[in-house]
Amino acid sequence: LLRYRQDVDGERGTQTDLRLTAGIYSGSGLNAGIFAQTTWADAKSTRFYHGISAQLAASSGLAAYDSQGGALFSAAGLLWSYELNRQWMLLGSVESRQLRGDAAVSASGISEVSPKTAAVLENTIRSAPPSRIASSSASVPATLLRQ
Repeated sequence: LLRYRQDVDGERGTQTDLRLTAGIYSGSGLNAGIFAQTTWADAKSTRFYHGISAQLAASSGLAAYDSQGGALFSAAGLLWSYELNRQWMLLGSVESRQLRGDAAVSASGISEVSPKTAAVLENTIRSAPPSRIASSSASVPATLLRQ
């Protein structure tokens, strides 16, 4: 997956991700995969998240830091989904991120290595198969069709 992201107002700059994903298991409603990702950011994005302005430095005691664009972070992790029934599915991921480039040397207080986990319960709306739609519309009484 190659993805380019830009905040709607442009204040947070842009980022580009390259993610490789591979399925490692599928069976009994459980699917699992592994991924590796690297993300690059322009200078505006890196400054927004990891830079320290002179004004912030003066009030916080941190050293001013004008970060530049380039490599932002690398990540690796595990993705999974489990289908509880036709309508409900559990989704989850476990990921470890390693800051790179100017983001890694910033004094912004963000840890260089950060684990990340997520779990989501999703309700999926599924339409009836085409054969069921056709058979149910064929059973509509003719009197209803004329009204």
